[in-house]
Amino acid sequence: MSHRHIRRVVLHSLAMGLTWAAATAMLFPRLGAFDQFVMMTGLTVLCLGGAATIFAIPRAGLGYVGPLWLALIAAAVFFDRSETHITLLSAAIAGISAAAVLRANWLTFVDNVRTAAERAQFLHDSLAAKAEVEDALDRLRSMQRTVIQAEKLASLGQLVAGVAHEINTPVGIGVTGASMLAEEAGRVSGLLEAGQLKKSQLVEFVATTRDGAGVVLHNLRRAADLIQSFKTVAVEQTAAERRRFDLPDFIRDVLASLGPVLDRSRIQVSFDGPPQLEVDSYPGAVSQVLTNLCINAQMHAFEEGKGGNLRITLWESAGQVRLDVADDGRGIPARNLGQVFDPFFTTRRGSGGSGLGLHIVYNQVSGILGGGIEVESTMGQGTRFIIRFPQVAPAPLRGDIGVVPHGLKKTS
Repeated sequence: MSHRHIRRVVLHSLAMGLTWAAATAMLFPRLGAFDQFVMMTGLTVLCLGGAATIFAIPRAGLGYVGPLWLALIAAAVFFDRSETHITLLSAAIAGISAAAVLRANWLTFVDNVRTAAERAQFLHDSLAAKAEVEDALDRLRSMQRTVIQAEKLASLGQLVAGVAHEINTPVGIGVTGASMLAEEAGRVSGLLEAGQLKKSQLVEFVATTRDGAGVVLHNLRRAADLIQSFKTVAVEQTAAERRRFDLPDFIRDVLASLGPVLDRSRIQVSFDGPPQLEVDSYPGAVSQVLTNLCINAQMHAFEEGKGGNLRITLWESAGQVRLDVADDGRGIPARNLGQVFDPFFTTRRGSGGSGLGLHIVYNQVSGILGGGIEVESTMGQGTRFIIRFPQVAPAPLRGDIGVVPHGLKKTS
């Protein structure tokens, strides 16, 4: 076989190799570097001839390494796809010595195959770890939704117990008054049938009936108001409907439903706000926030049996609503202020505290209401929660449920 034919075969094979080669190869300045190349690539190296130099150019580098074609002729690289062999031909085949190639001091191209493989493995591991973290976060959010729903039902349970206790009084008075009226009506009816009814007795009966009916009506109205307030709060808390509503009136309804619970703890509640303030928002979230803050004050702010004052204040400025809930209780220690909105953080673990009340408040305000909440407290002087949210709630994101663990950001 002539040297010219061998050269054509070498160049053709080289061109085919460069066409599909995915990575760069190397120019080794000494024969001892073969072992390193084999170690890095894992390929089988078969060296033919004497002092040979490995050299190949990546496809991306062909535009600026024209002078190195001489080296490609001096040392050809063959790629056999079936057995993945690199065959090194002696530089003598091309009639140019390897020493001449080295003396030219051309640019050395390093193909860090091992680094590429490590990066690929790192990327694979990173993606797998990311998937595991996302799965864990999804599970956490799912459990959190379940616990939050349970907490909502628990708060409604407290309202039910309080309202039931409070309703018992006016209903009991109404039943007693109605029974008295029925008894008195029976007595007067008997006197009338016997022809023994005197004018004075009739006048007394009319006065008694009027007073008794007034007592019954007053107490039944009181019971009806309590039921209506509770119904409003209960329906709103279990719904996620957005609508326009008058915020001051709605706050009064919520406070009326909380009255029985707070009265038993001797907590005096006052509300100060504009006569009217229409908002386009989520009444259920507002109800949940106000309810949880009031119950939180009842549980944590005051010494048992001593009571205190709870002040609710409402402002509006430039389309922003500010709602303050302040008490004059014992206050929150400075070391706990940064944790009050964390899930499951409570100082009353053994006394019925779940640690989710304020976390739900944080989620509702920062999520569905599109606002923010701050807390200020001084030991011995009380605590103030400052809530700000837009008068027109933002449009919810697709798939957004408004539940975000405190300290975590939403991920897309």
